[in-house]
Amino acid sequence: MTEAQFGERAIKDVKRLIDCIAGHEYEKLHTIADINPSWCGEGKTQAEGIAEFTEWLDGQLAMWTEDYETEFVVDPFEEQHFDLLHFEGSRAAAVYHPQSHGDPLDFWFELYFTIDGNDTITMEFEINI
Repeated sequence: MTEAQFGERAIKDVKRLIDCIAGHEYEKLHTIADINPSWCGEGKTQAEGIAEFTEWLDGQLAMWTEDYETEFVVDPFEEQHFDLLHFEGSRAAAVYHPQSHGDPLDFWFELYFTIDGNDTITMEFEINI
C-alpha cells in the first residue's frame, strides 16, 4: 500500500471516528477504533476504556461550556485538521485537531495505524491534552 492509498483510507476512518464523537454516537466507537490501553486501566475492557473516555470528554466540554458561558462541542470532521505524521510500511501515525464551532479545542487526537498483509487497517486513538 502506498502512502497516498493509505492516506485516502485513513481519512475515511478518521472521519468516521470524529463524526461519531461529534454526534455522540459513542456506542459505535468500538467498531471504528480501539482506544489507547491507558484509558482501560488494570483489567478494564476496551468498552470500559471508551466509556471512561466519553465520560471525560462530555465532562470537559460541559465544564468549558459553564466556565466560558458558550457551548463547547466537537465539530464534525474537516480534512484540513488531519495531519499524517509518519508512514512506514505497516505502521502510521497521525493527529487530528478537533474544533468547537470552528475554534481549536485544547486537546488533540493521536491516531496510530497498523496495516496487515491484506491491507486491512486497524486504528487506535488517544487524547493528548
